[in-house]
Amino acid sequence: MFSRPHAEELRNLAPPLDCSAAAPDSGLLRTYLDHYSLRFTTDDGPVHHSLGFFAGGGENLAAQYFAPPAPRGTVFLLHGYLDHAGIYRHPLGWCLDRGYAAFIFDMPGHGLSSGEMGGVDNFARYCDALSRALALADEQRLARPWYAVGQSTGAAILMDSILHHGLMESHALDGIALLAPLVRILRHYRSRMAYLLSGWFVDGTPRLYAESSHDREFLHFLRHEDDLQSSRIPRSWIGAMFDYGRRFTAAAPNPAPLTVVQGTGDDTVDWKFNLPAIRGKFPAVKEVLVPGARHHLVNESPEFRDPVFRALADSLSGSM
Repeated sequence: MFSRPHAEELRNLAPPLDCSAAAPDSGLLRTYLDHYSLRFTTDDGPVHHSLGFFAGGGENLAAQYFAPPAPRGTVFLLHGYLDHAGIYRHPLGWCLDRGYAAFIFDMPGHGLSSGEMGGVDNFARYCDALSRALALADEQRLARPWYAVGQSTGAAILMDSILHHGLMESHALDGIALLAPLVRILRHYRSRMAYLLSGWFVDGTPRLYAESSHDREFLHFLRHEDDLQSSRIPRSWIGAMFDYGRRFTAAAPNPAPLTVVQGTGDDTVDWKFNLPAIRGKFPAVKEVLVPGARHHLVNESPEFRDPVFRALADSLSGSM
């Protein structure tokens, strides 16, 4: 099993990210790749894999780059809250199967990256991490065109970066897809009231694992076999989430073309509120509903995950 001490050791040993260089082979890295099933092959030849670190969001961030022999472009994957690159084997494999390279990094306080586990004082730190990752990709001339796919909080980071940090002006992204995007969580007002009332004596809340997927093996792995999961949600992150929601509401509309893929069985985000809210900020948005799919779309069971990836392929097909 890959443990938190292993993650710290790997963080101390891994070099700065160089996407042209293969990840240094080590027993520690092999344990990580095997534990999370991150070994890929393609019909065109072996998959190149890089792992390294870069500075972003005030932390030392772990990034990984997977590429087929001659990538047709690059897909940037942004994980959700309390997720990390290790549990994104399905979207990584999807990119590689279509001939695209995939770039994914662990957000501050997640996975192999440094920072308070699950904590952040402002989503601007996540946006800074994304901006620095894209700047690094530009410096290293990763294959274009470029696409971005965000799951839940990863989708929120993309929207926040567009609305408040000039993402589309500073980095030329050819397609953006949002999976189960976060604007508000379900039971928003109840959660906000609890947050305000507990401010003087609670610094976080125990994590309750939701039924976020129909894939029972994934849920078991998350709860019992992934030592990089946090057992609590820091108060700082809850406050940062509410602040993000306020800034989203106050933002001016943006013409960026986005695609939203949303499951109707999602009981994590308030998707019935979120979709109209996103429509109001991004008038050019396209929406795809996946009946019955739960929140963790990239880790749903195949009967739900396959329609998600078909919708993703269709949404980006005009540019892919």
